[in-house]
Amino acid sequence: MKVGTDGVLLGAWANSHLTAPRILDIGTGTGLIALMMAQKFENAVIDAIEIDENAFKQAAENVKNARWASRITLIHADLNEWIISANKLYDIIICNPPYFSKGWHVDDASRKKARDAATLPYELLVNTAMKQLASNGQLVLILPIHEAKIFTDLATKKGLYCIRQTTIFTKIGLTAKRRLLVFGNTKQELEVTELYIADETNNYTQAYKKLTGDFYLNF
Repeated sequence: MKVGTDGVLLGAWANSHLTAPRILDIGTGTGLIALMMAQKFENAVIDAIEIDENAFKQAAENVKNARWASRITLIHADLNEWIISANKLYDIIICNPPYFSKGWHVDDASRKKARDAATLPYELLVNTAMKQLASNGQLVLILPIHEAKIFTDLATKKGLYCIRQTTIFTKIGLTAKRRLLVFGNTKQELEVTELYIADETNNYTQAYKKLTGDFYLNF
């Protein structure tokens, strides 16, 4: 669960019109996305929250060894409890949320916590965004296609509107697997794009290399 394509895509795709955005990374895991945000936005200030103790310790080690450590604050807490007293507004709230639901079993407790949707219900994530987003702030997510629709429907009912989405295909010719989403407080025309990770010969596409090139040593 340390570094995966979903997390790299999410961190690389997130955008901001601000030069120094205030960012909240929900479920930072080992700190991948928080570190990507610090690298991408050189004046950003990032709060990164993680409930799992082992992941939090690994994130702390990773952040300590990074050149951006002074701009990242790690929070070891349950989002349900943290949000009660949270009083800071964020320009970006970013999350690679758990999405496995009933019927999914795994023996590793940490892995289950990281990927079981019961750990971070969509309604809690929406409510957090409604409370903690600045007036022009954005909630940025990656989800499987089916889950993306469920989340979008819920968010819309609550008053968060999808304003940007990119559908991800692992390879040209295959069915889409993921969708990157941006939600805001104001309705506007939806920006829709597609991204293919690999071509028919299993080589990375130029579009994927361009998006993620700053974060992969081999690009």
